[in-house]
Amino acid sequence: MGVRIHCFGDIRLGFFAIQLPGGIYARVLLTEDNTMKFDELVQDIETLLASGSPMSKSDGTSSVELEQIPQQVLFEIGRASLEIGQLRQLKTGDVLPVGGCFAPEVTIRVNDRIIGQGELIACGNEFMVRITRWYLCKNTA
Repeated sequence: MGVRIHCFGDIRLGFFAIQLPGGIYARVLLTEDNTMKFDELVQDIETLLASGSPMSKSDGTSSVELEQIPQQVLFEIGRASLEIGQLRQLKTGDVLPVGGCFAPEVTIRVNDRIIGQGELIACGNEFMVRITRWYLCKNTA
């Protein structure tokens, strides 16, 4: 499940709208320290655009480097196969078996796309991932 960014507003000026799962729209403002602030939630985009928000004006807000927008990174360490009936019976505190499917190999994803592979390592009381393959190309522009 992801987030779809619409072309409402001006992303270069830091004002735009996104559609969240369930059809709810959110007005998003990019702050000067490159964080996203959800300013308003509405059910339809017309209400959002008609609200007299900063999204409808150009006030010369400083630009934002796309490279600096944080992304959620997923470290996938294993998979298990369960029937729907078994899933419905699960509750907090249950332990899921990963059996032979669990391996120290880790798949690294951003926005559901594989960007690398790694290996799971323990360091004290924490787990970490050592990158073994990296698929992202450096931007040469």
